[in-house]
Order: sequence, then structure tokens, then C-alpha cells
Amino acid sequence: MKKIISMLLALTLLLTLAACGSKQAEEPVRHKVRIGVLEPLTGTKAPEGRRELLGVRYAQSLTPSLSLAKEDYDMELVVADCGSTVQSALEAAAYLVEQGVCVVIGAYDSELSLAVGPLFEENGIALIGVGCTGDALTGMGNYAFRLCLTEEQEVRALADLIWERSGGASLYLMSQEDGEWSEQAARLRSAYEDLGGTVVQDAVRTDTEDLSVYFQRSETFRCHAVYLALSPAMTALAAHQADAMGFTLPVYANHRIDDPRIPAAMSGNALRLYATVYCRIPDGGKYAEGLRAYLEADMEALQLNGGFLEACTLTALAGDAYDLVMETMRSAQSADKADLLARLPAVSWRGTSGLIRFDDSGAAKWESIWLRRADGGSGVWRMDGSFPLESAQ
Repeated sequence: MKKIISMLLALTLLLTLAACGSKQAEEPVRHKVRIGVLEPLTGTKAPEGRRELLGVRYAQSLTPSLSLAKEDYDMELVVADCGSTVQSALEAAAYLVEQGVCVVIGAYDSELSLAVGPLFEENGIALIGVGCTGDALTGMGNYAFRLCLTEEQEVRALADLIWERSGGASLYLMSQEDGEWSEQAARLRSAYEDLGGTVVQDAVRTDTEDLSVYFQRSETFRCHAVYLALSPAMTALAAHQADAMGFTLPVYANHRIDDPRIPAAMSGNALRLYATVYCRIPDGGKYAEGLRAYLEADMEALQLNGGFLEACTLTALAGDAYDLVMETMRSAQSADKADLLARLPAVSWRGTSGLIRFDDSGAAKWESIWLRRADGGSGVWRMDGSFPLESAQ
């Protein structure tokens, strides 16, 4: 009897071990990969930083995990607010390093990205800038990459476009007196005058509530186009007032006004307002529809987009940055930061914004730049074609 009981106990133990082994086979070990997102979520550039964060979050929701070298890896976003000062940016960057991130996406603010760059270089972490237009970003070292054009490239391309469309006629330039906007205006003026054009420029006071007088002045000087070097908030005010007065001259600005608030402020009159953007988002296409459904289902995500359901090009480009990281991991069959840094320069990815590939400096190579037009009737931006970048490269 004792012998039978011993045999039964042994059999039970074997079955238990077999069951445990089967359970382990069914539930393989999963690794966690931390991806840093460094963005200005507070301060003057918070709207842009939040839209970039939204793009990364949406892309992560579509690709939350990968299988690398026959093992499973779950992607975790570690988000840090770089604020609006160098000190806050350095603290946020140090936090990402402490959290063991393998790569960092961001930040929209070029000055802050330049400030934190050496810390990422010291720790061997790749930094992928989305909307960092500062010329020096990709000159920092082989760890820094940029998906957007520099502001110099964008402004010169836009000057070419205005020159071509206006037949070389005079341009009226409205600019805020703030440093970054006056610098943008100076670049546009220089580029347009280099082409042989004439520029009439007025500085816009930020405390004014009546911008219609500036549009009236553009007509007085018989200009044929207007360029706005204004913040998104000031541009929204300008668009509302110009639209209300039936202003018909074409109005241009760069990517910084690609903001849902601006067409929403218009009432559908004759205003023709254009913004250059980095990539094409098909109106009503798969990406825009998918993002809309994501925003409708996630209140926090909707708040990142300012309460609007329309896709912004910064959001799409930030999503492509995340997808590019996924493609780099697949190519390297690794999520190790050193492997990613070594493989990233040679990886290419066809995303929402088009084919992303880097030149020797780490800057994305683009052949075209796109235009969006503010549709006051529907209150949203619409794509309005593209033009080549030969003269800007």
C-alpha cells in the first residue's frame, strides 16, 4: 500500500512539473523597453510639444510591442516635460537617462534640444528631433537626428514659392517684435530680396487687438502677397479679422501656424491663408481617420490636441519618429541603446510623411515641401499641393 501511495505521489509531482513547464512555454518572458519623449508640455511652446507627444502616443498604441530575436518586448513611453528653460530641460533629460531609456524623441524647442544634447551623447542615447528647426541640431554629433527641415531651408523655399506665384511682385511682411519671430521675418525678407523682390515690413505690437489696419496697409502699398511672422495665437486673431474684412490677397506663413485654432477662427469668407508643412496628411485618409477615432476614445489625448479632432503635421511626423525607432529595432533585432544608435543612420522608413532617410549629418532628406490651406468654411486645414526643394537644399 505504501508503495502504491509513493507511486501516486511521484506521478502527481511529475504532472505538476509538466503543467508548470507547459505554462512557462505558453507565457514566455516579456522584456520592457523604455522610450523617452522629451517635449515642452508647459510654457509658450506647449501646444506644439503636446501635439508631438500625441503623435508618439498614437503610434505606440498601434505598435505596443515587438518580437526581437525570438523574444517579446513591450514598449513603454517615459515622458518628460522640458518646460521653457534650459534648467528645466536639463532636469528632464537627466530624468530620462536615470529611467534607462534607449532612445529619445523630441524636443520641439531647438534651443532646449541643443542644451540637453551633450547629456544624451555622454550616455550613448540617440536623440531624434521632430520639429527642431535649429540649424545646429544635426551638427552636434552622430547621436543627433532631425526629421524636419531647418527654418532656413523652409523660409527660403517659401520665398521661392511666393516669388513664383506673385510674379516677383512686392511682399508685405507682418512680424511680431519677439526675438524668434523677428528672426524668422529677417530670414524671409533676406531670401525674398535676394530673388529681386521688394518687401514692405511692419512690426506688430503683441498688445494690439486690431490687426485689420495692417492688412489695409498692405493694400495701400499695392503689395501682392502677405507673409505672417506671428505666433499661432496672433495668427488666429489676424486670420479672423482679415477674413471678416473680406481680404483677398494670398497670405503665407511657415509650419508654426499649422494649428487647428486658426481655420476655426475663420468664417468662410475669401481669405486665402497658406502654411508650409513637413509632410502630407491626406484629407480624410487612413491616418486622419484613425487619429480621429483615437481622440474620440481618449479624453487625455484629445486635450493634448487642444480639444480638436483634426490631425496636425507635427503629430504625424512624431508618429513617424516612433515608427522609425520600431523599424530600427527590427533591423538590429535589438532594443539596446548602442545597437540603435549604430543602426539608425542607415535605416529608412516610409511613414505617413513619406520616405524618411538620413544624410551624413543625421538630417532627414526631403525632396518636396507641402502647403496646407486654411478652409474657413469647414474650419479645418486642407492640403494644397507640394513644390520641390532644390533651391532650399
